[in-house]
Amino acid sequence: MSRDRAWTPAAWNGIRCTIPLDWHPAVIEPLFLLFENQRQPVCRLRWQFLVRPRGPDKITAAVRGSLAGLSLNPLPLPWPQARLPRGYTASSHRYRHDRETGILLILLSEKEDFVFLIQFPEPDDPMDLLPFLASLERQPVDAFWEWRIFDFRLLTPPQARLATHEFLPGSFRISCTWQKTVLTYFRFKPADILLEKSLVEFGRQLADGAPLVHAEPDEAQWERASGPLLSLAQRLGRRFPHCRLWLRHIRDHNGIVALRAQGNTPLDSSLFSRLCSSCLLI
Repeated sequence: MSRDRAWTPAAWNGIRCTIPLDWHPAVIEPLFLLFENQRQPVCRLRWQFLVRPRGPDKITAAVRGSLAGLSLNPLPLPWPQARLPRGYTASSHRYRHDRETGILLILLSEKEDFVFLIQFPEPDDPMDLLPFLASLERQPVDAFWEWRIFDFRLLTPPQARLATHEFLPGSFRISCTWQKTVLTYFRFKPADILLEKSLVEFGRQLADGAPLVHAEPDEAQWERASGPLLSLAQRLGRRFPHCRLWLRHIRDHNGIVALRAQGNTPLDSSLFSRLCSSCLLI
């Protein structure tokens, strides 16, 4: 039963939810998450910001056309509508794709400007998934967005856009563009192996040539702020004129978090501090 399971928050690129602790992100794309349990798919979560309103029939037709060989058959909603996220119209289907069958849930916002598509391959008891479904929410476009994936949590400024991301063993990187600044968030583990010398030595490779301006045993900062002539030379050399790097060793989690801001103009110091403070290991 769902009440016996442990749950944890998750957030990625404009959406938030609560997932069972035994669900693990196996595929992470800008608008798609695949969760697995014991290397078996348990949920495929897609979402889309719609430029033009699209009704439920058009959404269903688009889903059918997106995967070759996908068949859909209407299914009575397995969950009470009142328990699903408010402000959405829900429809469900029995799907078959290749050898996989399961339940497809479509949640379309009342304004028809946003949609969740959720696939559950043959859930044992659909009601066990209700806490996950009830927790699904779209983050406001004009607000700071929370990102919470694996053990890494951070914030991005309003209307920042995901540029690239990479999740490797021991090294996570999430890069966003905001106005004319590139914000890159890092998470490294295990710190006790990576920090063979010092935090400063480790951070120097991320600083893009910026000089060290502050150093403590568990925190360091680098900053480069160029004048007009030097800025032009650095642009021609494909180096950002302004670069600021913050690095922190979080001993309780044996990890390192970092934020680098690069651009043609300096990032506001109070904003940079807020973004740094949001970088946590959980």
